[in-house]
Amino acid sequence: MKKNSLFLLLAFWIHAAVAQTGISSSPNTVNVPLVVKTKFSRDYPNSIPDWGLDGSYYSAVYYDQGNNLGRAVVYDKSGKVIRVDTEMSAGSYPLAINDYYLQNYPDEGYTVWSSKDRAGMLMYYSTRQGKKIWFDKNGKHSAKKNS
Repeated sequence: MKKNSLFLLLAFWIHAAVAQTGISSSPNTVNVPLVVKTKFSRDYPNSIPDWGLDGSYYSAVYYDQGNNLGRAVVYDKSGKVIRVDTEMSAGSYPLAINDYYLQNYPDEGYTVWSSKDRAGMLMYYSTRQGKKIWFDKNGKHSAKKNS
């Protein structure tokens, strides 16, 4: 019974992580190339991903057992990493993001994710009403990348 409860909790959490990243998740309809699955398995051997699509890219969303936070790795069709998104723990992101939420949405909770592309560019985002709110590496709101 405990195992079933833990499994259901983990499944719910992965679903919530997918919703936060804004990545479409339909495991039955996503045909992930073997090279992409192999790359993920080699890089994250103890993780079981929930595969989805992020535009034309393949995304592996999983629960990082080391820090109990969500993570998404986005690949192109040849298995090259496009970006890695990581759920941030409270206080591990720039304070300016917190200030933004206190000023604009004081009664709402939020989850912050970091997003690092293959060039090493770091940004942060949160999802509100199905849209991403982007912040630069210093936590300054960035309207340019909002989606």
